[in-house]
Amino acid sequence: MLSSRTTLDDDSERRIGELVLGEFDWATLVATAHRHQVMPLVAATLLARHRADMPTPIETHLSDYSRALTAQNMHMTAVLLNVLNALDQASVPALPYKGPSLAVTAYGNLRLRAFGDLDILVPRHRYLEAVSVLEDLGYRPLRPARGNRRHYLGHASAHAFEKDGTHIDLQWGTTYRKALSVPVETSLWETGDRVNILGRDVKAIPPDLLFLFVCAHGARHHWDRLKWVCDVAEMIRSHPDFDWLEILSRAKDAGSVRVVYMAITLADRLLGVEVPSWVHDSAKNDEKAMALADLAVEHNLFAGGEAEYDRSEHLRFTLATKERRLDRIRYMRGFLFHPALEDYDWVTLPDILWFLYPVIRPLRLLIRAIKRRTGVQSAHDH
Repeated sequence: MLSSRTTLDDDSERRIGELVLGEFDWATLVATAHRHQVMPLVAATLLARHRADMPTPIETHLSDYSRALTAQNMHMTAVLLNVLNALDQASVPALPYKGPSLAVTAYGNLRLRAFGDLDILVPRHRYLEAVSVLEDLGYRPLRPARGNRRHYLGHASAHAFEKDGTHIDLQWGTTYRKALSVPVETSLWETGDRVNILGRDVKAIPPDLLFLFVCAHGARHHWDRLKWVCDVAEMIRSHPDFDWLEILSRAKDAGSVRVVYMAITLADRLLGVEVPSWVHDSAKNDEKAMALADLAVEHNLFAGGEAEYDRSEHLRFTLATKERRLDRIRYMRGFLFHPALEDYDWVTLPDILWFLYPVIRPLRLLIRAIKRRTGVQSAHDH
C-alpha cells in the first residue's frame, strides 16, 4: 500500500526503503499488486526509487509491464478520442468516465492506471444514435443482442461493444444509478468541465460528481480491489479544493452519504489520505459505514486470494449501504423484477410478449436458488 500512490511523504519513503533492503518477498508483492490492479503505481514508484535494490527478474518484469501498459493505454486513448470525435460529428453528447479520463483527472498520468475497456456515457434519448455511430465505426455488440429499441432502452442501461479486441461500454445511465442511488443529472450534458487527453480538450464529468461515481463504483464491487480505494484517494489528492459541503449535500440528496463515508475511511486508513477533520469525524460517527469499511478490509481486501461472496452477501452489503428505507425498497423491487441481460439470455420472447420479462426474472432467480441449494448450476449461473 505504501507504493500504491502517486505521492509519498518522507515517512513512507523511509519505510519502503527499509522494506526493500530487508528480507523482502518480491514475488508476493508482484502477485498482490496484480491481483489488486495497482501494478502501474507500484511499478512507477519502485522503478523510480529502488530499481537498483530489486532482483533483476523483478526489475525486468516491472519495466516490461510498464512499457506494455503505456503502449496499451495510449492505443485505447486514441480509440476513445476517435469515438468521441465521431459522436461529436453526429451531434451526440458524450462523456468519457473512468478509463483515460479518470487516469488524467485523478492520477495526472495515463500510465498510472490500467483500464480494460472504455466507458462512455450518452443521454438516454440519444442512445440509439450513439449505437449507430459505433456500428458505423465497425463495433459490434459483445454479447448477442436483440437490435431493437426495447433491448437497448428497456432494462439494461449499459451495453458492451467490441472491435479488434477493444471493448467500449456504452451507457445511458450508470449502473450506480440503480445500485447505489448516484443519479445521472440532466444538467450534466451542459457541463463546461473539460479534461485534456493527449492534447485534446474533451467534455468531462465535474470532479465532485465523478468523485461520487468513484465512491459508488468501489462500493458496488465491495472494495475487493485496492485499485478502487486508490481511485478515491487520488481524486482527493488531486483536488485539494474539493467543496466537501457540496459533495456531501449531493450525496445526501442521492441517499449515498454512507457510501462516501465508507470510501474516505478506506482511503484514509489504507492510503493515508487526509480530509477535513469535520468530514473525518462525521464519517466515524456513522457506525454502519465503519462496519462496512471493516468488512471490506477483512473479507475482501485482505482475505487472501480472490475474494468470494455469494449473491446473498452482495445483496446484504448493497442494502446496508442505503440510508433510506425507500431506497432499499426500490432496490429490492429492481432486484426482483427489473430484468437483466441474463434474463433475456435465459429465454427469448417475441416482441409481443416482451412485457413478460419482469415476471420471468423472479422465476429465474427462484430456479437458480433451488439449483444452488441442490448443488446444480447452469451455464448462466456462473
